[in-house]
Amino acid sequence: MKLMSDLHRAENEPAAANVNSSRQVGWPEIVPKFSKAIMEWQAAWPIHVYLTSIAYLVILLISSYLFYLNIQDNIHKRGRNNQLSLTLYCNLGICALTRVCALLIDPYASRPSIIPLVFHLLWALSVPAFTAAFTMLLLALLDTTKKYKTPPFFHKSRNIAIVVITNFVFVILLELMVQFFVEAKVLLIVCQGTYIAFNLFLTVGYFIAAKRITTNLVAEAQGYDKDFNKALKRLIYSIYACSLLSFLTCVSHIYAMVGVYSVLSPIRYAEPWPWWAFQSIQRGLELMLCFTVLIIIWGKHSSRQTAPLPVTSQHATFHASDYVQLTTSSKINHGVKEGNNMML
Repeated sequence: MKLMSDLHRAENEPAAANVNSSRQVGWPEIVPKFSKAIMEWQAAWPIHVYLTSIAYLVILLISSYLFYLNIQDNIHKRGRNNQLSLTLYCNLGICALTRVCALLIDPYASRPSIIPLVFHLLWALSVPAFTAAFTMLLLALLDTTKKYKTPPFFHKSRNIAIVVITNFVFVILLELMVQFFVEAKVLLIVCQGTYIAFNLFLTVGYFIAAKRITTNLVAEAQGYDKDFNKALKRLIYSIYACSLLSFLTCVSHIYAMVGVYSVLSPIRYAEPWPWWAFQSIQRGLELMLCFTVLIIIWGKHSSRQTAPLPVTSQHATFHASDYVQLTTSSKINHGVKEGNNMML
């Protein structure tokens, strides 16, 4: 009987090992053993999940509100032909919505009752939306410098849609390949490298945009009212913040690609608290980037309430900061006020 039980156990052990290994290789990224880690984290786990979800929900609501304001501008014929603007708001909203759904349905694929593919697809869909939004804002800011022009290709909504949709399709196919083919995990390294290069591009691009806008406005801003100068400084500081946050995001993803959480790492499970801290840092950087962008584009709408927009524009694109265009109109208004005072 003992011999039979030993044989039975020996037959079952490989099967159990195969089940465990199949669960582990189903998605190659290194994560903690959630059944034990969640008990160790206690309140820190729901704090991370729900605070992050609330923050993304706020971004979704603000993006929706800005989208509504943009539509209202078009209805009242106050806005430009702003395909980039609408696409930027849509992408920010999609990024926030997919992150909220992923975190609330199955945070980091930690719930065994839900197919992990659900989380990974939702999470992956936020990446192309995130990159598209930040690229469009950077193109718009560079366009305002009068030295770096937005490529004519992006002046048409159809071309913008082709680029964005292609990016979404590519990400979905990649997620499916990695999920069902273990050998495809090397593609994650390629994607991480691409994302690192993208953040380096944002770092340099936002820095150049801030420097160029500062150079263009430093002389013109002299003599303007105090509130207008504050708005200009807030814009420039926000663009520098985007550059710095993009660089920090790049550093965090380099660590994720080559460090202990790499898909090529020999370890099986990550340590709970270091993993929690690393994920919190990454979510914090993403959220700060999103809120900084919202500060920039919110200023665009708030500025419309204080000064008229120029009648013409060089391009039919979204100018992320109307502060730049308002320099001329503000100067005219300043002169008109002085004239009226002299008449009185």
